[in-house]
Amino acid sequence: MYIALFIACCLCGVLPVIGQETAENAPEKRLIAYWSFDEGEGLTVADHSGSGYHGKIANDMRAVKWVDGYKGKALAFDSTLPKGEKNTAGAVVVPRFPTDFSQGLTVACRVKMDAKADWQRRVYNLVTFSAGTYGPGFILYYNWRYYMFLSGPGGADGHKTKWDVRAAVPDLRDQWVHVCATFDGKKGRMYIDGKMLAESPEEVAYYPQTSKTSTLTIGSGWAGQANGFPGIIDELKIYNYPLTPSEIINQAKLD
Repeated sequence: MYIALFIACCLCGVLPVIGQETAENAPEKRLIAYWSFDEGEGLTVADHSGSGYHGKIANDMRAVKWVDGYKGKALAFDSTLPKGEKNTAGAVVVPRFPTDFSQGLTVACRVKMDAKADWQRRVYNLVTFSAGTYGPGFILYYNWRYYMFLSGPGGADGHKTKWDVRAAVPDLRDQWVHVCATFDGKKGRMYIDGKMLAESPEEVAYYPQTSKTSTLTIGSGWAGQANGFPGIIDELKIYNYPLTPSEIINQAKLD
């Protein structure tokens, strides 16, 4: 029947659109959230994308302070906390953030790690949107001389089933760095200052959390419970599609 319809449409000069339903159901590519951190005071961090994903500085500004940023103001997270001490880090929490980025994702920000931070033997979370250490969801973080991005299904074997991309970096303390992770539906990539330094060697999948929305944490893991970043975070943007290499270069070099 479909073949007959196709022939009839061709005779009339009208071609049926194959796969139209899939295209229509695909999410609109857009900037999901943009936190400039330019408030300079208070507990609220506004989302300037228009999506309304406003954040709140958790725990009465514990281990967080307003400072001058890469552009305007920014948030500095404390770097003096003892290694292994739990639930002491600073954090911005964003409730009800959308969880499904299986078709694409970009997470980009400016960071300035403290000059005295341990940059060789510590783990620091920049953006945590994962139920656990290995998913489901994603984490953008620093780990023993690497800026990294991961996603995985979590669970008891999460350390075996997760995937990550690792951008090896030299000592970049006390200087502004543009950190960007992308996922295009098949591969993850890490960019530092506009240059791609890592790519997943094979095709991978994004593992969304089971709920449609969840809480995103900026500056540490899980609302300040672990892995607090020692330094400043500014100009954080999240897209629901992968930026192109040229777009990332423009952000890193021109914005």
